[in-house]
This record gives sequence, structure tokens and C-alpha cells, in this order.
Amino acid sequence: MKKGTITGVVTAKAANWIEVKADGEEKGRRYIPHWRGGAPKDGGGPDKEMVAKLKDVPLKARVRIEWIFEEHYRVEKVEILKKEKE
Repeated sequence: MKKGTITGVVTAKAANWIEVKADGEEKGRRYIPHWRGGAPKDGGGPDKEMVAKLKDVPLKARVRIEWIFEEHYRVEKVEILKKEKE
């Protein structure tokens, strides 16, 4: 199982994912929360805690993300290093 940490800039985001262009990379990569709770009919869905954290991350912010690859790049932890000046 692949895992790692990247540092870069948030280039796009939506309710359930964040895209980060890592330092030295040509384009951004999308990171999504882990799925929790089984099938949607059983109440399963993206990890609510991580969805809330991603919501607070502004576009163009410099972030550090710990990730793991399970079918997709999954966010394990997100840390805002610097927000873009408004």
C-alpha cells in the first residue's frame, strides 16, 4: 500500500475532495476522504470529520497532506501552512 506526504498549493476543491499541486509537479492531484459506514443505503459516506476539515481549507492555500492510496488518493491528514493573502 502506497502512502506519503506532499506539500503544495490547493488548486481546486469541492464538497468531498481537494486538489493539490505538489511542489515540483506539473499538475494537481485530487485527494478524497476515506469512506466510512458501509454502503450509502446503510448510511455510509465520506468521512464527515475530514469533509469538514477540507471545507475550511481555502483555495490557493499552501498545505501539507498525508495520504494513502486505496483505490484513490485518500486524505489522512491536512494541515494549512499558509493562506493566500486576500
